[in-house]
Amino acid sequence: MTQLRDASTHPTTPDASKLSLGSPGINYEGVKTPVDIEGGALEPGGVPSVYSWKHLGLLAHIASVGVVYGTLSGVLYAVLNNYLYMSAVLTATAQALVRLPRALRFFAAIFSDCYPIFGYRRRPYLIIGWVITFTCCFLMAVLPLGDPYYGDPALADIDEDEMTAEQQALINYDAPNKGIKLIIFFVLANIGTVISFGASDGYMVELARREPEAIRGTVQSHVSAVRQVFMILAAFMTGLGLNSEDYGGDFSWSMGFNAIMGVCAAFSFVTIPLCWFCITEEKAPRKSMRTFFVSMFNLVQHRVMFQVIAFRFFRQILSLFSVTASSPIQSTWANVTPLNEGLSEMISCLVTFISLWIVRRYGLHWSWRAVVIVCQVGVVFVDAFPTFFTIWDVYRSQWFWLGVPLLAEFPNSIGDFIASLFVVEVVDKGSEASVMGLMITISALGTPFSTVMYKSVDSYFDIERKFIVKDTHHVRTQVSYAYLIAYACNLLSLVFVVWLPRQKAEVHALKAQGGKNKLLGKLTVCYLVFAFFWILMTNVLSLFDSTAMMSEMEAPPASRLRRRSFFENMETESSSTENVSLSESDLASALPAGTSSPSPDLVLVKTEFALRQMLKFRQERQEERDHRGRTGALKTLNGLGRNSPVELSTSDLAASNFGVYLLKTTVPDVYDRHVRKKWDEFLHVVVVGDADKKEQYTEELLAAWVSHPTWPMLHVRFQQSLALCGSFQRVLSSMLKDYEADAEAAEAAEAAADPDRAAEDWLEGLDSPKKLAKKATKRKLNVDLVCEEGANSAKEITRLKNAIGMHLFPVPPEVEKYENTVLESAAVGAITVTYNTPIMQEWVPDSCGLRVGSFDFDGPTNTGAADDDNPDAEKHMPKGGDGLDHRDRELAEGAALVKLPSVHVTNSEIERGIEQLLELDRVSRVAAGRAARVHYLRMRTHYLSAVAALDAAVCEGDSDDLGETQSEIGQHSRKKVEVETLRAFLY
Repeated sequence: MTQLRDASTHPTTPDASKLSLGSPGINYEGVKTPVDIEGGALEPGGVPSVYSWKHLGLLAHIASVGVVYGTLSGVLYAVLNNYLYMSAVLTATAQALVRLPRALRFFAAIFSDCYPIFGYRRRPYLIIGWVITFTCCFLMAVLPLGDPYYGDPALADIDEDEMTAEQQALINYDAPNKGIKLIIFFVLANIGTVISFGASDGYMVELARREPEAIRGTVQSHVSAVRQVFMILAAFMTGLGLNSEDYGGDFSWSMGFNAIMGVCAAFSFVTIPLCWFCITEEKAPRKSMRTFFVSMFNLVQHRVMFQVIAFRFFRQILSLFSVTASSPIQSTWANVTPLNEGLSEMISCLVTFISLWIVRRYGLHWSWRAVVIVCQVGVVFVDAFPTFFTIWDVYRSQWFWLGVPLLAEFPNSIGDFIASLFVVEVVDKGSEASVMGLMITISALGTPFSTVMYKSVDSYFDIERKFIVKDTHHVRTQVSYAYLIAYACNLLSLVFVVWLPRQKAEVHALKAQGGKNKLLGKLTVCYLVFAFFWILMTNVLSLFDSTAMMSEMEAPPASRLRRRSFFENMETESSSTENVSLSESDLASALPAGTSSPSPDLVLVKTEFALRQMLKFRQERQEERDHRGRTGALKTLNGLGRNSPVELSTSDLAASNFGVYLLKTTVPDVYDRHVRKKWDEFLHVVVVGDADKKEQYTEELLAAWVSHPTWPMLHVRFQQSLALCGSFQRVLSSMLKDYEADAEAAEAAEAAADPDRAAEDWLEGLDSPKKLAKKATKRKLNVDLVCEEGANSAKEITRLKNAIGMHLFPVPPEVEKYENTVLESAAVGAITVTYNTPIMQEWVPDSCGLRVGSFDFDGPTNTGAADDDNPDAEKHMPKGGDGLDHRDRELAEGAALVKLPSVHVTNSEIERGIEQLLELDRVSRVAAGRAARVHYLRMRTHYLSAVAALDAAVCEGDSDDLGETQSEIGQHSRKKVEVETLRAFLY
């Protein structure tokens, strides 16, 4: 019995001269572990069960690791990238630093093997590690995170260079600095898990060496499976809990970062007692650290060790070579939400779980080399399709970006698992934790080393977040080059597969017959030590501005703190290029051809529809004047269309020589981000009064809602007249009575047609008199029409606009007095249903709402000029009203007539529009609302920029003179402004 057990512990091998490791036809029968009474187990003790009470603490530890590590990895994107808006380089650095403590597992394992505490090598270190993790998670749970980078989430879709001063005021430029503190907590929490991992690795190897050869690896598969199951829970928690708009999602609520860290703290706390009472181990003596390192260096000199170390280190560097722009691409081009990223992580863990089951069932004896090659080629092949389809906008979808690479998890997980099985085969008794920790540390060293390398390479390409937002052909080309380099490095990693043993038998052969090389052993130690300290220093120092060493990568994050407002930026950029004073000649160059100088007329228009009408009108008058000039009624100078000194009326001059300035329009921002929006209710605000006599289709909406009792709630409010509210309240009451009468008549007709059913209903009524007394035609009212003054106040209407997600016909077809209401619907991020007119096509595009009905141009005409009804215009326009003098007003009212279309909307079109909205799922509604908010911000940015340019070009003379000379730009001293700034809005 003793001889057999000794033989199993020290396998015999054939003569060295007959052993050829390079031969593909090698016979390993001679080097196999001889079959003994325990089926080839490497250690005595019987087959262990990790689900028994004696070893359940190991699974508790692994389960908590799955929750804590999975959560810390999952919140990086939502918190650092979306909430705090850290730079792409710092985000990549954070991801590397969170993984960096894995490089310390070897040192934690050494203490576990050499320095028992109270005689125990595993349990005390498990408890120490979880106490550290619990402390960090608890601190992150109780310390406030602070405000997000964007006070308004919709600002994330607008380039900061295009933002106005008030929009930039909503940006918390200090938010990225909060991420530094979080990264430190993340690292410390992972250090705690690494300390406990160092002890658990040794305990797991001890159990695995007790398994027979045929099933050796089952313990690792069970442990990995439990970890993946709890990582699914972590992904589920972070995906749902961090899916509000601040974190880049669609929900109006979130658990919040602090609550999620509280869950991690709870798991850590529960694990502490389980690691003491549910792990069985015997006391062990203390070892000399000097003696231990000598034995470890002796092991590294073996060919089996330095070959596998080199394979894991160098292959890890190249196989994980990636691109720094992956996070910005994910959020900007693929529009990945934390919810779907979390669901993707859950599916990824499930795929990994299935892969581990397949390996345990079928693959414990597969060739490791073949598996690694197939896996790496498969990963590159599968990942390339969604990557390049997204880059070149062939097909951009968050599920295409996340879903297809999930297939890569299958070969990836199999490759990692099989590549680590050889550790159990080479370890000696007493150094289980250290050898396993060494292998994990080597792999972890390669990961951040790879990150630093691809950050350095990518610094030569224009792939930072500010370029990704622009989405130009140049940017796409640059990103493509970066990914091609990454894929080339991934495939190049297969060169090192020649150093990987094919299977367990070859591991034993290499250990017994491979020999030792002291020089290569020293070289191995040197490059590992260098890699460890280089990675540690470069990643930690990159967190601070003074030692960032990022001049070749990107501008320091502190540069964002020095961004100025729009007006300061415009003035600085003008002075840095060419400061000019707008003289008459300069202004003439900025004006359209055919405009006289120095006294051009300037017409301000609010819509591109009005702009086209005015330009058409100007062209017609120009052609008419040229025609008269050719017939001798008008002479020209130099063929340029300029007037001769002959007598000409002022109206003729103004009608042919004027500039059209696209001002657009805006309203004060009434958005309240703290109000939770209801996406299953509708709002209709009646803005017309008793004297307006204008149609807003209120009666048609009430009729549609009365005839559809299953529709969600419609809130109706009256902004101008409570008397009008009373009138519509009576109309609604009459409609309900008619509906109930029609329903009773229909029920009576149905009863007459089916006498048996009427008798059955009468008999049921005898058993239940209350049921008989109840009228079947009574219905729950789904219209909220209240005529109280408080319910229709301006404050309450603004609150409802923020609280309700779908707004119906906020303006009558004649929008010249009511455009503020439709723009307010866009400002609060609501879906708008309105009329299909040219102006509404600009203000409510397809991505922001729904337009119904049709139009024609048989209706009245109106001016295309901007008026003084805009409340924001009074705030931002220079003194003198709307920018038009008396002659300009005469031009707008007497000559430049912009024809408004007649609107036609039928009841059936209204009902079809409502049904179309109800068919949308909640995610689509939220996306449309956010698009509406972004559209409003872009319009507001254009308006404020145009006003700023116009204000800078207007004279600085006496304010009394401004009202008369505002359109005669060039008569007084002017502010310095870049000519192109004014020309951008002038036609």
